[in-house]
Amino acid sequence: MVDSKKPDERIIFMLSPEGQGDGVPMLIIAIPKAAWEYMADTKTNTVDLTKAGLPIKVMIFGCDDRAHAMSIMEEWNAKAGLPTQYDDRDFGVQPIRCSRCGKNNRPNGCFLAGCPMIRK
Repeated sequence: MVDSKKPDERIIFMLSPEGQGDGVPMLIIAIPKAAWEYMADTKTNTVDLTKAGLPIKVMIFGCDDRAHAMSIMEEWNAKAGLPTQYDDRDFGVQPIRCSRCGKNNRPNGCFLAGCPMIRK
């Protein structure tokens, strides 16, 4: 792991304890252009959430394509003597829908114009 010491080349993150309003914490990561370019050739940026009381460490790196990413992960695991396990499920966060208008939003009040549940 080689994290940049230059602030412009570092990722930015925040924790949202309430997530989407559903009580599930969400990690939000922003990757500035300089950080994206820094990571382009497999350099890393890391986040140690154990410092915030969560038992998770995050490592982000850039590469050419999916096959390149998988080969790097296989190489790292091989060096550590670990098997590489693949899981092709969609782990994307699903939006929460307003119970009244049915559009993507929060369960405790919609922010979309025209919804009867709109927050004032």
